[in-house]
Formats: sequence, structure tokens, C-alpha cells
Amino acid sequence: MAYRFAHAGARLALFGTDAQRLEYLTRDLNLLAEGVLAYQVDLHDSGKTKEAIEAVIDKFGHVDILLHFVGGWMGGKTVVEAGAGEIEEMLQQHLWTTFHLAQAVVPQLVSNHWG
Repeated sequence: MAYRFAHAGARLALFGTDAQRLEYLTRDLNLLAEGVLAYQVDLHDSGKTKEAIEAVIDKFGHVDILLHFVGGWMGGKTVVEAGAGEIEEMLQQHLWTTFHLAQAVVPQLVSNHWG
């Protein structure tokens, strides 16, 4: 999706926990520095998530769209085989990171009347 948006002329804020992967993606997108922000952040932390969104607003002035793609599926196990700890980890990864981003971004989208 990042490639499609980049090639359509969008400015992108890319979040992740792996600085090297962010650097590679940023370089591979071949955008001007003004058009991309790569930000290493742990979205499990609501305060750090809000700081990341503030960095986006500082750079671009606003947020128009939020796309949140989450990895971390344990896969290959049935419900019976999955342990409670594995499910808790997935909830942490999927639910809380999405919640923290929504809390930080939705006020921007509402004020923009867009998103």
C-alpha cells in the first residue's frame, strides 16, 4: 500500500519498530524527504503513539488517512491448541496498537472533516 500511495503522490508517515526496515522502505519508495516521515515507535505505548502523531502533524500539518497494517499472527494453530498467552500477545499487538492510533488520529480527522 505504501508504494501505491507514494506513486499516487501522497505524503506518507511510516511507523514501525524496526529502524532498518523503515529506512529500507523509505529509500525504496524513492520519495523526496518532504514527502515521507519514517518514525520508529512502539504503538503499544499510548504516549509514544501520540508523540508519533504529533511528529506527523509537525511535518505535514495534518493527517488525512490512517491505514494500520498489523502483523504478528501466530497462525497454524487451532483455537484448542492456542495458549492463553499467545492470544494475549495477539490482542496486545492487534487491539491495543489500533486503539492507541485511533485515539491519537481520530481527533485530527474530525477536525479536518475528512478521513
